[in-house]
Amino acid sequence: MPTQPTPKLYGVDISHANVDVDLHALVAGGSLTFIGLKATEGINFVDPTFLDRFARITEFLPNTYVLAYHFLRTDSAPGDQMRHFHDVLAQAKYFNNPRALAPVVDAERGLHGEEPTAVNVTAAINTLRSLTGHRVGLYTGQAYWQEQLSTVKPDYRWIARYASAPPTVAFDVWQDSETKVIAGHAYDHNVVLMNEAQFVAKCGR
Repeated sequence: MPTQPTPKLYGVDISHANVDVDLHALVAGGSLTFIGLKATEGINFVDPTFLDRFARITEFLPNTYVLAYHFLRTDSAPGDQMRHFHDVLAQAKYFNNPRALAPVVDAERGLHGEEPTAVNVTAAINTLRSLTGHRVGLYTGQAYWQEQLSTVKPDYRWIARYASAPPTVAFDVWQDSETKVIAGHAYDHNVVLMNEAQFVAKCGR
């Protein structure tokens, strides 16, 4: 019997740094199943595109899933950051939408040398689980996971490895490129090696 091909789903993640985004062209051009949206950072910042893009995706692209994420900083307490993240998601009615998947904590080396520790990341995940009553994912790079975060226990792992081969650590979502051109613009691109039902079962709330 011939070997069945591995199913693949595709997604991108975007923030205010991605300008002039035509969401319809992006989804169609990339054959996308999901879009990651930056929602918050630290204890005060709200991505100025988040609320509008989330509303437009859920209204006009109803077959597209959304992963909202928070960029974890080291200059404020993880619990305070998660309360900020939760408040913004609640404002967006994120948890009322069946296409909104489990929210994500983004823990990586920052531009100014920030390096969230495993203790801080675990505190953030546990706080967000408690606040929402839902599962929580973790985004990080493969090297950072191996060096700093291997003791953290998220409900799913979104691992960046910019290569033609997937991460060599366990992952659920693989960010394979930060320069994938779709509909004329470059994006962070992601691959899921599951079918849609498996993806939702793993990364859903």
